Amino acid sequence: EGEQAAVAVQRQLLPAMLGWFALCADPDGGLLAFRRLSESLGGTAWYLRMLRDSSDAARRLCLVLSGSRFVGDLLEHSPEAVAWVGDDRELDPRGAIQLWRQVDARLDRRVAAEEAPAAVRHVRQVRRSETLRVALADISGLLDLEAVTGALSDIDQITVVGALRVASRAVVGDADPLTDVLVVAMGRQGGREITYGSDLDALFVHRPRPGVDE
Repeated sequence: EGEQAAVAVQRQLLPAMLGWFALCADPDGGLLAFRRLSESLGGTAWYLRMLRDSSDAARRLCLVLSGSRFVGDLLEHSPEAVAWVGDDRELDPRGAIQLWRQVDARLDRRVAAEEAPAAVRHVRQVRRSETLRVALADISGLLDLEAVTGALSDIDQITVVGALRVASRAVVGDADPLTDVLVVAMGRQGGREITYGSDLDALFVHRPRPGVDE
């Protein structure tokens, strides 16, 4: 029944969506990404409802999928994020403080029970999810350049701090850290001018705490 509903909704929307795809940079790539995404989500009720009830969301989805293969690939890994396309509030970038709370909660819950590589994967999941959020907002025209680069810089900053937290706990567990660490952002990160393909250039400086062997 769910598959039949999905086919019916997509058949109804396809003529309009083909027109929207045709106006975009890569209509063939967008259509292929839409097919893969629809196969992944199947007859999911909220997805079908969004496509059926919100022409703005459907049009924005066409714009996103045909405008960036990078975003299409991210959506394939996190198809539930398609729901953000229909709600501008969900596309509002999370600031550094909110991102850190999200990462910190995951690390508090998992680092003690899992090995460091598994914990780092959780940090990377947050990074991937939030990068997707910013990219969707960017392509949708909801953010200016300064907001995009600032949000991406926040994401990279929290990724580094989260990885340091994992590394520290892998060595000392819940005990106090052995050394104080300062991360100095360089280049585009230092100027908060990060783009989607930017490397993260940084200097790591540490000072062992009293009584710790250097």
